[in-house]
Amino acid sequence: MRVFQCPRNIGFQCFIDFTPTHGSWLNMVEGFFSKLTKQMLNGIRVASKDELRERIYRYFDEVNEVPVPYH
Repeated sequence: MRVFQCPRNIGFQCFIDFTPTHGSWLNMVEGFFSKLTKQMLNGIRVASKDELRERIYRYFDEVNEVPVPYH
């Protein structure tokens, strides 16, 4: 990891870390959000951000009832 001084002398250091965009971990995350969208969010209407948040957390709870490891 390289450490660089941030521009404009703002008084702290910037850490630049390489994150590959073709990594398998990214594919798993993308697949998870795709499944979330298709199963829980597709075609719904919500009245507020709180309702949307509650639906997303409900999906997390349902998925975690029977956890399946990704390989």
